[in-house]
Amino acid sequence: MKQLIFMFVMVVAGSIGAVYHPFWGVLLYYAFAVMRPQYLWEWALPYEIRWSLIAALSVLLGTVIALPRIALQGRANAILWLIIGYGMFVMLSVVTAYNPYIARPWAIEHAKVLLIAIIASMIIEHLWQVRLLAKMIVVCLGYIAWEINYLYVFNGRLDIFHLGYGGLDNNGAGLMLAMGIPMALAYAMAAPRVWQKGLCAFAAVLLMHAMMMSYSRGAMISACVGVGWLLMTHRPRIHAAWAAVALALVVSVLAGQEIRDRFMSTRDYQRDGSAQSRFMNWAAAWHIAWDHPLTGVGVRNSWQYTAQYGNDRIGRTIHSQYLQTAADSGIPALALYLTIMGVSFHNFRRSRAACEHGIEQIDHDLDKRWHERMRTARHGRGNDETEDEAEQALLERRDELQHTVFLARGFETCLLVFAVGAAFLSLESFELPWMVMVIAGVMPAAVRRFLHPDELDSIAPIHDEPQPVRPVAMPQLTKGWIRT
Repeated sequence: MKQLIFMFVMVVAGSIGAVYHPFWGVLLYYAFAVMRPQYLWEWALPYEIRWSLIAALSVLLGTVIALPRIALQGRANAILWLIIGYGMFVMLSVVTAYNPYIARPWAIEHAKVLLIAIIASMIIEHLWQVRLLAKMIVVCLGYIAWEINYLYVFNGRLDIFHLGYGGLDNNGAGLMLAMGIPMALAYAMAAPRVWQKGLCAFAAVLLMHAMMMSYSRGAMISACVGVGWLLMTHRPRIHAAWAAVALALVVSVLAGQEIRDRFMSTRDYQRDGSAQSRFMNWAAAWHIAWDHPLTGVGVRNSWQYTAQYGNDRIGRTIHSQYLQTAADSGIPALALYLTIMGVSFHNFRRSRAACEHGIEQIDHDLDKRWHERMRTARHGRGNDETEDEAEQALLERRDELQHTVFLARGFETCLLVFAVGAAFLSLESFELPWMVMVIAGVMPAAVRRFLHPDELDSIAPIHDEPQPVRPVAMPQLTKGWIRT
């Protein structure tokens, strides 16, 4: 009963908030897309209620209400246009599909995912919105990991391996949890208080153990690559070294002999039947894509033809996001998809670099203020209360920029985990990576608005939202700007 009450309160609050500002509808929709409560609490929620559909309708309602201002402000970015182009090629492959009856249900899934991504790209504009989405990812995935670990420890159930989660098999569920690990670690590094660091680190441990219990070798490899990248790019390096030692100890404790054997079996891929079948799938998909380069054979139609291209039997999924896209929707669709991912990585790095430059400027300004204060103190002048307030504002601004640096690195690593895992899985309608790529599209402009609040668009925002604290006598930044 409490789960039903919680869902009802969430839906009502999100729907009302979407009328005030469509972002709250987007937040509700992506929270349901990540947590998938209809699977998490299927024993407590009415089966006939489609919670995600209600959230999607609230997004559409809020967008329609705010449409005049959205259209006037023209909030577009490169990733938005690339998503639109990718969607056009996917829909074209549905029209030209060899078996339209198979393609149409998948086309509806694609349309839903891409429509929300397009709307979110036009709605999200401030850093506080990006931070709220990041917190939602950590909270939702952390809670899922808690439930999986609870069932294993107290009931001896290994549901994520046998049943998967949320309509995903064990491999997809493991990759979803692996994407949450760098986000939890990024928050553990960025949290200002010890108890917050401990809570986020505990969430990362839960996510690691739940991911390993999926026995997905692709998810394990992706998590290793992502966490390694996060630690290599973290500064200061001494903190990264301590974190690496702690993670090594945690993994050695959590990974039992069966999990270690499963991971190490990747070395014997030449004798592994599953690995060899995937190689045949990939070869078949490659040939299908080049035989039908423009529009492919149709969304999710390729499995019908893999046996004709050398696969051992008909009906096998391609098990590669990239080759699946090329075989189903054509080479241009794959090129656009890879471009979206490449631009996303580039935007996260640009956002991080701009924040780091802003931190340098603030440190330089604080240093000048300190020397000026020492000089005036030698002449017997008292402290100026206005100066204290200005320095406090600069320090608060610096903390927010530093937090954004960790956040951008976490998102970048999260997307890297998916990019590696997507080489082994077909998850084109998996909404978490699409949300991360949408955030990559809007983050540069959000950082620029935060660094230069006086350069906000001349048109007023849709509604009044929390604005960042404006510093006093903030020096003008002459480089490192991010423009979209």
